[in-house]
Parts: sequence; C-alpha cells; structure tokens
Amino acid sequence: MKITNGDITCVMFVGMGDQNGVAFRAAALGALGLGLLLLASSWDGFYEALDLPQAKPALFPQIGGAALVALAYVLWSAPGTVELRRVAATAGVFTHGLGALIIAAWLIFRGTDDLDLDTLGTVLMIAGAVVMAALAAWLAKETRERGRPVTASRETAAPPAETGPR
Repeated sequence: MKITNGDITCVMFVGMGDQNGVAFRAAALGALGLGLLLLASSWDGFYEALDLPQAKPALFPQIGGAALVALAYVLWSAPGTVELRRVAATAGVFTHGLGALIIAAWLIFRGTDDLDLDTLGTVLMIAGAVVMAALAAWLAKETRERGRPVTASRETAAPPAETGPR
C-alpha cells in the first residue's frame, strides 16, 4: 500500500478481467471432461460407441487423464486465490492450446484413416479441438490482462494505523 497526496493506492490483481472466474470454471470443466474421457480409455465399448481411437495400452492416456483432472481442480480453485490465477491460467493455456494443436495436427497430417475414425469420431475430434482452442484463447486473455491500480480516496478508505505518539 502506498499513500500519495491523500489517496491510498493499492496495486494488486483485480479480478484479472474475469471478475467471477467464468473462464477458469469453463476451462476446468473442459479439462475435467477430457480427463474423465482419458481415464476411461481402457473401456473399449465406450470408445467404440463414440467412434474414438483407442490407445493400446491405455496406460499413458489414463495417466494424462489423471493429470487433467488435477489441472481441473487447480483451474476451479484459481478464481478465489489471486496468487494462483496467473499460474493456473498459463497452465490451462498450454494444456488446452497444445491439445487443440495436437488434435488438429493428427487430423490434418495423418487423416481419419490412420486414426480409424468414422463420421461421429471425426466430428467429436474437430469439436474438441475447437472447444480447447477457444478455452486456451479465453485463458490467454486472462494472462495478458495485468492487475491495475485500485485507488480509494482518503474519505472512503480506512485511516492508516497509528505508529506511535505524535
């Protein structure tokens, strides 16, 4: 806190543009959904019903799914903790952004034949990449917005603490 000419200026992160944490909560739900999908990667019938490619063995997708569930927890917790917001947003940007790029690269360079996808699987993969890219862009906006000084006049702010006899 800094007192200057009768005004009290406190520099801190003020909501980072997203006062209610909507971007963080949306990114958390996206990470949770993908994490649960990857945790279920050993469930062959589920992946066949969604027409998604199955990893053999399912060990690494399940580890990735567990990491995404943990990231979802961090993203969900971030709006209430000023110190955690920028770190969580950056982690979410990398996770969702790289995920979207990886899906796009597989679809463009390898094609649906290599992934053993039919129409439903292709639509789900494209939709997933678009949603992940949108969440990454939304969180990137959060990381770019810096805290702005909050200025309160002396009349509305609490008086400074007494430091001793005058």
